[in-house]
Amino acid sequence: MNYVTFSAVAICVVSILLMLVWETKTIQKTVLRFIPGPLLVVILGIVATLAFEGTSWELVEAHRVNLGIDGKKFNELFTYPDFTQLGNSKLYIIAATIAIVASLETLLSVDAADKLDPKKRVTSGNRELLAQGIGNMASGMIGGLPVTQVVVRTSANVNSGGISKLSAIIHGLLIAVATLTFPKVFSYVPYASLAAILILVGYKLAKPKLFIGIWKANKKEFIMFAATIIAILFSDLLIGILIGMLVSFIIIFVESNVAKRPSFFKKAFHVKKSENVYEIEFKEQVSFLSKAPIAKILNKISANSNLIINKSKVVYFSNDVEELINDFKSKAEELKVTITVIERNN
Repeated sequence: MNYVTFSAVAICVVSILLMLVWETKTIQKTVLRFIPGPLLVVILGIVATLAFEGTSWELVEAHRVNLGIDGKKFNELFTYPDFTQLGNSKLYIIAATIAIVASLETLLSVDAADKLDPKKRVTSGNRELLAQGIGNMASGMIGGLPVTQVVVRTSANVNSGGISKLSAIIHGLLIAVATLTFPKVFSYVPYASLAAILILVGYKLAKPKLFIGIWKANKKEFIMFAATIIAILFSDLLIGILIGMLVSFIIIFVESNVAKRPSFFKKAFHVKKSENVYEIEFKEQVSFLSKAPIAKILNKISANSNLIINKSKVVYFSNDVEELINDFKSKAEELKVTITVIERNN
C-alpha cells in the first residue's frame, strides 16, 4: 500500500463516475450537454490538486503533467538537428522503428476514427501517412517529437460535435496557444484525470460485447484478435501487431484449400463496371488483406448507382471485409446506391 497514492485514485474514480453521469439522458437533455465531460474532469483535477496542497493528500509533481517549458524564453523552446549524427547507425534503426510504430498506430486510429464518424466517411490511409511524415519531418527540424493520429482526441472531437477538418485545426491551435500562454496551469493537471478519460474511451472502443460479437461471428478471427491483444500486452505495439498478423496468416493459410493455396496472395476480387452498375466478384479466399483496396473501390462508387456484391464463389470471407461492407450500407442510403448481395449456394 506504500505505493498507492489515495488522492490520485480518488480523483480517477470520481472522474470516471462524473463522466458516466454526464453521459446520461438526464444531463444530455439539458444545456449542460454543451460542456464536454473530459473538460469538466480536467478542471475537477486542477481544483482537487490545489485543494490537496499542504495536506497528506498532496499530489507530488511526478503525478502531475509537466510540459518542461515553464519559465523558458520562446527561443529556448527549439532544439535544432545535430547533423553530425548522420553517420551513426543507431540513428537509422531508431528512426525506422519509430516510423513503423507511428504508421501502424495511425492506421489503427484511422480505422477506429472512421467507425466513430457519424457520416461513415472513409479516410485515405496513404494521404494520412503522407501528411504525418511531412509533419514529423518539419517537427523534428525544430526539436519536436514525432506524432501520430490519436483516437482519444478524435473521440473527444466527435463527441463534442466536430464534423470537419477545421475542428482538428482549431484543436491544434488552441493547444499551442494554451501551452505557450499559461503552461503553469498544466502543471496542476493530475495524470489521474487523464487516466480516467483514457480508461473510459478505451472501454467504449473495446466493450465486452465487442469480444463476444467477434467470438460469435468467427471463432478463427477471435483467435487472431486475442493473439494480437495478448502479444501487445506482453511485448509492445509493433511486436504485438506483427505476431497477430503472423497468427492470422497461418490460420487462414492452413484453413484454405490445398488446391487454392498458390493463389492465396493474389487479388481476392474482380471489379466489373458498366454504366451505373458496379459488381465486385469475390474469389474463394477473402482475407483482411483485401480490406484496404475494397474500401478504396467503395469510396469511388457514385450516387444513384447499383452495386452487386457477388460472394457465390466464397469459401472464406474475412469479418473485417464484412464489417466494411456493412458500414458502407448506411452510406449507400444517403447516396441512393442500391446494393444486391449474391451469397454462396451450399
